[in-house]
Amino acid sequence: MFNLPVFVGIDYHTNTIQVCVMDAQRKILANQSEPNDPEAIFRLVAPFSNNVFVAIEASTGVANFAEKLITQYHWHVELAHPGYAGMTIF
Repeated sequence: MFNLPVFVGIDYHTNTIQVCVMDAQRKILANQSEPNDPEAIFRLVAPFSNNVFVAIEASTGVANFAEKLITQYHWHVELAHPGYAGMTIF
């Protein structure tokens, strides 16, 4: 089960980040606010899978955050247009 994919939606803000983790059947595994810190997001998501697909709303500051998720944790990260993120990602 550890290799089964999970899908992570991130609503990025300067101080906190809302994180929603779902499995392939769209069951919500976690949905909570975390500090704006890649390590905090990793600690939340890692127990569910190492096969992680992230959609993060494109905004100021998010590129560096996304790069850390890609380089440190080897997650699949896509930036999403803020106007469409809630409608089309999952």
